Amino acid sequence: RVITSLLGLGGLLLTYFFVKRFFGGLAAFFAVSLLATDITYVILNRTDRGPTAIMTVCKTGALFLFLLWWQGKKAWPLVAGAFMLGLGLSDKLNFLHFIAALSIASLLAGGKVLLVRLRRPATFGAALSFLIAAAPFFYFHAAFPSAFRQLWGESVSKKSTVFGEVSADPASNLRKIADLAERTLSGRDELGWILGRHVATSWFPFVLALAWAILLIILVSPRRSEILNLRRVTFIAVIMAVILIALVATPHARFSNHFFMIYPFPHIFVAAVFTGAISRAFSRRGPLALAATAALSVAIGLTVFSNLRGLFEFHREIAADRVDRHWSRQVDLLADFLRSRPSATAVCLDWGLYSNLGFLLRGEVRLEERLDLRPGDPGSLQNLRDLFLLPDAYYLFFAPGLEEAQFACVKEAFHEALGVCGYRAVKVSLPSVPQTRSIYEVVQVEPLAARRAAD
Repeated sequence: RVITSLLGLGGLLLTYFFVKRFFGGLAAFFAVSLLATDITYVILNRTDRGPTAIMTVCKTGALFLFLLWWQGKKAWPLVAGAFMLGLGLSDKLNFLHFIAALSIASLLAGGKVLLVRLRRPATFGAALSFLIAAAPFFYFHAAFPSAFRQLWGESVSKKSTVFGEVSADPASNLRKIADLAERTLSGRDELGWILGRHVATSWFPFVLALAWAILLIILVSPRRSEILNLRRVTFIAVIMAVILIALVATPHARFSNHFFMIYPFPHIFVAAVFTGAISRAFSRRGPLALAATAALSVAIGLTVFSNLRGLFEFHREIAADRVDRHWSRQVDLLADFLRSRPSATAVCLDWGLYSNLGFLLRGEVRLEERLDLRPGDPGSLQNLRDLFLLPDAYYLFFAPGLEEAQFACVKEAFHEALGVCGYRAVKVSLPSVPQTRSIYEVVQVEPLAARRAAD
């Protein structure tokens, strides 16, 4: 996690450099303070779930480099920025959201001047740089031309996964993305995913709503141009809007790592609007102006405080689990147990155990994962019925209290299928670490008829 954490730190530094050049030092301080303590930003860049860490640097790096090119006369920042866009696309398909958003916002802000500058020879070098960095993306889709069609066609037609409904209906997705926005910006999605329970979360969604309200007030002011650089604020707002539209049009976008593509623009937007309002209020002086300055500063401070409170809860829980559960040692013992049974099949009904065991076992034991099981689903029932016929099969779950909520329906489908198919679960006794709480459960299945005959 050191590398992904360093990438997250790089994203913070690049955000600071970009915002400082674009909106000034105070806005850069506010933006980085909000981003560095953002619960979702910290956790996703700590674990790289998604993945997210590389694209953070690609987004912020491209922004800073393109700004250097726009404000200067040298061509290398344009070439380097294009390389960052290509690298981000190779990292994750939905980086297309950011590329589209940046292109539209840049055309609206730069207009004819931008088009004239892009006619220079450096643009050819930038295009080549982009193609080199994005080569893995283009190679994959050339080698597997059906992958994109399956992602947007066949999987959408199934319309259900363990993670929830997949829909191509914009109205349905709009409601889903609106809820996802609150869960991501508040940190509730990540904390709930890891801790499995509700904890106090960030005030940032309220501060973002306040920033939009302040912007609307500024827009109706006759002196709006004296308060904000509206063209630059609009540039950030357009990027956010296009990414949101793209998310609504993407059937599979339903987790914080998908919504994370909009980062760090909400934080930059809040910083820019608050800085403009504070600077205007402070220049006018007077009790009302000073009160407004204090109120906005307190809003930033309370948001940072609420972020730190959520992160403290997260780290305290993780530290307690490391002491009380000895995660790595228990997974090592489970891998050793399975390794001693080379003819076994381990069926992981949770993604975390599957990914860890896959790394440790390296093909020594047949390893399966079933994350698309749903209670009452005929396909899931048939899938499990076939698995029950496998000899020497072990079914792995997270222990109660640790099971991620997204996989609860998988466990429910498993136990439902036991009754329907005439089987019972038999808990397997495994080597354990003394005086620790278990992180997993392992069971085998046997026909009820066999049990009755034995009795």
